Amino acid sequence: MTLCMYCKSNLEENSVIDVCQSCGYKVWGDMFDAIVKNMEEAREKGDLYQGSVSQPEEEKQPPQQQESEEKDIFPATSFLD
Repeated sequence: MTLCMYCKSNLEENSVIDVCQSCGYKVWGDMFDAIVKNMEEAREKGDLYQGSVSQPEEEKQPPQQQESEEKDIFPATSFLD
């Protein structure tokens, strides 16, 4: 069960935001409806979890190892010449 991040009340299982309706209106006012609507549309498109640091358990995957080459833009020797 997910809890509201402000008051810790229980949220519906399919909630797109971790805030209850009461706290949502207290924090964002009338914009809360638009926020929820846009997040529901993003979920329908599959865009809701892009870039998210927390993902639903079934979507978690092990981190990918990437080899990266660090380029020295300002090599120390260039300042010594």
